[in-house]
Amino acid sequence: MRQGSSTQRWRIGFVVFLVVALTAGLHARAQQHRAGMPASLAEVRLPEGQDAVRLPLETSANHIILPVSVNGSEPLPVILDTGMPGPGLVLFDGDWVEALSLDYGPMRAHIGGAGGDGTHVEARVASGAQLGLGEAEIDRVRVIVLPPITHFSLPHAGIIGAAVFRNFTVQVDYDAGEVVLWRPDSFEPPSGAAVVPLEIVGNLPFVEASVTMGAGEETPVKLVVDFGATHPVSLNAVSNDAIDVPEGALETRIGRGLSGPLTGRVGRV
Repeated sequence: MRQGSSTQRWRIGFVVFLVVALTAGLHARAQQHRAGMPASLAEVRLPEGQDAVRLPLETSANHIILPVSVNGSEPLPVILDTGMPGPGLVLFDGDWVEALSLDYGPMRAHIGGAGGDGTHVEARVASGAQLGLGEAEIDRVRVIVLPPITHFSLPHAGIIGAAVFRNFTVQVDYDAGEVVLWRPDSFEPPSGAAVVPLEIVGNLPFVEASVTMGAGEETPVKLVVDFGATHPVSLNAVSNDAIDVPEGALETRIGRGLSGPLTGRVGRV
């Protein structure tokens, strides 16, 4: 991806987990092989003779939205989230879900996430779904159907992450207004691109970076590349003693996770 001026001042929040919303392209499958991760069990198809498919880039509240069809349905607005490590699709329940012909199993999943008191919600689990992303298809995908979550699920139908990043090289280009899904062995970085090493841990991509605090000293940090985060960067001051809360930082609600509101202190670095 491309981003704006390097002189932009970044707003940060200190919360209970470490995330960053970066503009980057992920070559996830190659990283997984190097890290010894198992290959995806899903089956992926692109049109014969094509190395990539192009999808229109849409955004909502700083989220990247992909049109995803389920078992041949009309495309649903789904958040593309590198911070979603599960190799399936999460959907928020509603009357429209019953029209997707999902094959539910007898088991229920208990799902939790950031925010609130850590409460878990019960979800239905279906297997063997077929996803369509433009002309690309992914077969044998697990679908987790969560109950609607106030102020979180609408207007999005769900969240997808590793199911895309484990099977494609994903190029997100704001200038061109498109998301391109490449066969992993076909992608070539554009001329002049900067390569940032990624460490894949539990399907989550991490980068080594540094931040400069008020005193002017650089502090090394390890950040999760999280497309689902709507802020530029958040830091964990609890786990890293070298991170100082900026002077004048305000304590406020900074977002919402699956388990409830997220609070932190917002300042500048």
